[in-house]
Amino acid sequence: MIPLTDYVVDIIKSKDENEIKRIFVFIEFLMCSGDEDVQTAIATGFLKDLINYDPDEIQFINFSQYLEEKTIDHLRAWNEFNGSETKGI
Repeated sequence: MIPLTDYVVDIIKSKDENEIKRIFVFIEFLMCSGDEDVQTAIATGFLKDLINYDPDEIQFINFSQYLEEKTIDHLRAWNEFNGSETKGI
């Protein structure tokens, strides 16, 4: 999942809104329609890494508006599980 995270970070940094939106629509599709392995990979291997990415490179607020319901629900649950807080969720 690291290459996906790196790719998405590059797209977020480029501020290509159309591509960012397409990516997160696809992520939501995988979170809703993927089998258990796909959902786990996206949730723990991509989303977790994305929200924990170096804040000097990307800020959650720069892409949070593109997240959809299942993705946001997962991130909220992840924060609650860890006792952490991601500004904007």
